[in-house]
Amino acid sequence: MAIDPGERTGWAIGEIDPEAPELTIVEQGVDQLRDFAFLLREKIEEVDVVVYETWRLYPHMARKLIGNDMQPSQLVGIIRFVSWLNPEVALVSQGATIKKTAFKTMPDDMKRRLANSSEQHDQDAVMHLWFYFWSKYVG
Repeated sequence: MAIDPGERTGWAIGEIDPEAPELTIVEQGVDQLRDFAFLLREKIEEVDVVVYETWRLYPHMARKLIGNDMQPSQLVGIIRFVSWLNPEVALVSQGATIKKTAFKTMPDDMKRRLANSSEQHDQDAVMHLWFYFWSKYVG
């Protein structure tokens, strides 16, 4: 499972055949943060790995975020906690910078899947899932 945390959270679940190697996206979506937190609690039982985009406060955004409760960073804490409660689940963090490489290395059918997506959030989750697969099994 890969997650793009935010007030609207994108997520994607894939099945990996390491022998082929092949990644099949079986489910994806976008949910409000609270709804996703409950969804994660259910879905965690179905996955072996949770990949999430780290949250960083960059200097150019610092002033804009004064007074903000930074819910995406809170969700990262929830993702880590729920994963820690399930010791058989591997937890992998990735920076936002992987998306360019993910898109460049993605097969055309995966790129078409992105084009049919409703929001950038689940597109980002698919890119995180692809990058995890590509870096572990292909690249």
